[in-house]
Amino acid sequence: MESQFNLEALMSGFLGDGYLECNPPALQELSIAAYKLLLDGKTITPADIAVDMGIEPKEISKLFELIPECAYESDDRTGITAFIGLSITRTNHEFIIADRTLHTWCVLDGLFLPQVIGRSAIIKTKCPATGTEIHVELYPKGITSAAPEDMVMSVVDPDRDACCENLRGAFCNHVNFFANKGTFMEWADGKPEYGCVTLAAAYQMAMARNRARFPDIDLKNAVSIKPNIKREDLNEGH
Repeated sequence: MESQFNLEALMSGFLGDGYLECNPPALQELSIAAYKLLLDGKTITPADIAVDMGIEPKEISKLFELIPECAYESDDRTGITAFIGLSITRTNHEFIIADRTLHTWCVLDGLFLPQVIGRSAIIKTKCPATGTEIHVELYPKGITSAAPEDMVMSVVDPDRDACCENLRGAFCNHVNFFANKGTFMEWADGKPEYGCVTLAAAYQMAMARNRARFPDIDLKNAVSIKPNIKREDLNEGH
């Protein structure tokens, strides 16, 4: 059965416009600074980001007004614990850099982050249907290895308003790796809101997300992926 939504439209729509009303260069820089600061595995504050960016705290406050509150999480006592996909608190998806284990809100986050932060990483997660362990190794320019090789990623057509209210509930929680397409198809029977894409197509979605999210910043990474992306990879679903 064909997917109920157009995946190319998904990439140019939600992944392009997203849930941000505007995306000035300073907000793009703030996002990269927040990601890199969280890599230490400790909570961060807007003041920390201001210092890292070399701007006044009041400017950071103005920039945070552009970000939906659901796009980051905070500990009332110490500060920010998660920012647009990268988390220092446990989720279903491990994001390992060197000897430090962080987490992501969905597996798509783990695919786009290495290019943004300029670091190699490993995604470790489990198939929601079978419990099969899944891992993907990446460097900033692409994927180096993956197991199982025929894994797929589930996707949903996100509602922008819903994502502004609850990003994780409306989108992230539905984006997982499955051991293979057959497993996904069985799991998704009766769930027409879901589709799936190959790992190659999922990575292309991640790169589309980065191009849309950071249009004014040179991430200094040319996209490279093994195996080569095929057009039919963009149309897999159920």
